[in-house]
Amino acid sequence: MKTYDYIPRKIKDEEGNLMDQVFTGKVTIEVPFYRERLEIGRIVQGDGKESNVDISMKTLEILKKHVKEVDITCDKHDLIIDNFDDLGLYQEGGAIITDLIQILIKGIPLGEGSGPS
Repeated sequence: MKTYDYIPRKIKDEEGNLMDQVFTGKVTIEVPFYRERLEIGRIVQGDGKESNVDISMKTLEILKKHVKEVDITCDKHDLIIDNFDDLGLYQEGGAIITDLIQILIKGIPLGEGSGPS
């Protein structure tokens, strides 16, 4: 696995529209190597009869195990987010979680974020 510091820069909502940048900081995630990511895909898909909600719940549980640190602030609202569960309380935090799922499944993006640490 490789440690990666995800720094929220251009966050998109569920429709793919760019959202205002409200957060600073980073989320540190351990990104599995390719073979391990394939195994995660197999676990998440199960027998192929899983509902989208079940797949999402499994994916979130796996992601949570790979997130090692949350250090996000929102100065505008005097808000500090220091754990995975609190990140999901906010719409923009949900967008960050969606980005982290993509990194967990697809790997580290080159050109966005701060790169491997």
